[in-house]
Order: sequence, then C-alpha cells, then structure tokens
Amino acid sequence: MYFILIGLMTACNSGAQTIPTIKVTKLNENGEYNPYREIENPEKVKKVVNILDEIQLNWRDNKVSWSEVPQYQFTINHMKEQETKKDEKYEILFSIDRVSIYLFKRPDKYTIMSDKEAETLVEIITGETLAEPK
Repeated sequence: MYFILIGLMTACNSGAQTIPTIKVTKLNENGEYNPYREIENPEKVKKVVNILDEIQLNWRDNKVSWSEVPQYQFTINHMKEQETKKDEKYEILFSIDRVSIYLFKRPDKYTIMSDKEAETLVEIITGETLAEPK
C-alpha cells in the first residue's frame, strides 16, 4: 500500500504545471546589467504577462537609434506548461520626465506606455513607482 501511495504522488507531481518567473537586471554606473530581482509571485507574473498580451497590437518596428540605454531588462522564463514558447526579453527605458516608459521587446520592437498599465508594470518589475526612482 505504501508503494502505491508513493507512485501516485510521483505521478501527480510529474505532471504539475509551473508558472513562469521573471528575472530582472538593472543597469549600473559602469553600463553593465547586474541581477536585480526575481519575481516568482504567480499573481504578479500573471499581471505582467496580461499587460504584455494587451499591448501586442501596439508594438512598433524599432528602426530608431536610441541615445539612451534602458535602465532595466527583464526576461520571462517560461516553464513546463509553455514548453514551445521561448523566453521573452524586454527592456524598460524611462522618459526624461518619467511620465512614460519605452518598452522594448527584443530584438526589434518597442512601444510607449504612459497609463495605469505602465505604472503597474514598473512597480512589479522595478519595485519603484513611475514618478519616483529609487
């Protein structure tokens, strides 16, 4: 009986779905990106994924040469339930007045955000508000 129970537990665990995580890096004074934080909270990850899904039609081709370097990079690391989906890399560049953000989807797309979704995205990814940097 004991062996059957262990076998059932193993079978259940092997099919368990896991959720994506988000790894964030931050630009330092030397122009290099350092690990900054990892977001594993399922609700926060889902919010970020939903925001990114909502802006799918707003991506523009990135044919512009940017003089500024994005302050943050983040990667959505997909897990088992989305094996066919590759990890997605994004970058956040704040506007000078920090009213809006430029969100880059690498390698060649960007959009400009300045609404509630931008605030939510910035708070989850960076841990700061859109208006006030740390």
